[in-house]
Order: sequence, then C-alpha cells, then structure tokens
Amino acid sequence: MLGAPDVPWTIRGHERRFRALGLVRVRHVAVDYRANTVNLYFRTSRKITQDDSERFVSVANGKPPGPSVFSDMAKFTPPDGYTFSVTMAVDNGDIQRVGFYALKLPTGQFPAIGQRLATFFRSAPSRDDEEMNAVAWSFGPAGNDYIKAERGYCGRLVALMKSWNSPMTGTS
Repeated sequence: MLGAPDVPWTIRGHERRFRALGLVRVRHVAVDYRANTVNLYFRTSRKITQDDSERFVSVANGKPPGPSVFSDMAKFTPPDGYTFSVTMAVDNGDIQRVGFYALKLPTGQFPAIGQRLATFFRSAPSRDDEEMNAVAWSFGPAGNDYIKAERGYCGRLVALMKSWNSPMTGTS
C-alpha cells in the first residue's frame, strides 16, 4: 500500500520503520482532509504483548500503557492479532498518534471506559443485524492518551469486518 502510486513520500518514508515493527500490510486507510491527516490501519498477527505495546507507542513518542490499561488491552484484543492504527500528518509525515483496537467486544463486556463512554454504549442505538461495539486505546506524545468508543449503527459492519478478516474479540 505504501508503495502504491501517488502515496506521498512523507507517508511512504515510514515503510521501513513499520516493517521493522512487523507491520507489513496496510488493511485500510482513512483520510481527514480538514486536519490533513491520514490513518493507516494494520492487522497484527499475534496476541498483544507488553513489549509490542511499548514499541508501537514509541512510534508516536508516547508513554507505554500502564498495568491496568495494558491488562484491558490484553483481555479485549483477540489472541490471533488486532487492528493497530497510525495517524500522521500528510504534509510532513509526523506521526501524531497510534491506536490499538478491540473490535466487536463480547456482549455486555467492556474494559475500563468511564461513565461517558458507558453512557454512549447504553444509549447509542444499533440497527445492524449483529451488534458491533469497539474501543480503541489511543496514545500520543507525552502521555496525550485516551480511549474512544465506536458502535456500528447499520450496514452489516460485522459481516464486512469478517470479510476483511479483521480480528474481532466477540465473534459468533
């Protein structure tokens, strides 16, 4: 993907670094034109480890997850890999954040998410055939970290993610 025509050199220049981390395939890409950023989404091929989380977070000059956060990450990401994202500025290639995704949380089970996100999961409707609740632990420079929540609304998101062979925790 990074070698595809018209991928800016500011993005392409990170390929060797990503390969050294074992991140060899970009699964999909999201672009925020207003913020002039791009998110690259990789599929890892094994269970998350503390060492991997530290190496991956260092890409964004972040602080590694503490014990309780890492415990949740290990519990809610699948044993055969997980989705990992890198957010970077298009104009200069600066890596701004990284994220670790737990897709399709088991029904009624959540990591430590706080009241605001718990309210989101309780109140946001889902009209999809199969429920998709997801969280991502996001790490930025100097401890600028947060957890975000996502919930499928419609469009057969679980089926789509399965067709992409995306790692999901609570698959049925």
